[in-house]
Amino acid sequence: MSYINDFIYTFVIYTHSSSLFVSVDGQWSDWEEWGICSKTCEKGTQLRARLCNKPVPQFEGKNCVGLGSEEIDCNDILCPSEYHFSFAVYA
Repeated sequence: MSYINDFIYTFVIYTHSSSLFVSVDGQWSDWEEWGICSKTCEKGTQLRARLCNKPVPQFEGKNCVGLGSEEIDCNDILCPSEYHFSFAVYA
């Protein structure tokens, strides 16, 4: 194995039409920014993604390990009601 530009290249030699190929294992890109919340109130979700393209697997190299997307909860505040009630306590 050789470490080049922070990527791991597994050296496996293939002969194909008198050419020499080196397999390249895929590596994840950085995570994208979190997307907007799916709801403005009452618990929505936010998503973000990353791609297996730093580098893309080539010549029988391994795909990236792990998930390409993540999801989190957001906006867990209550939605405003159509009706507003106020209560007063009199002594």
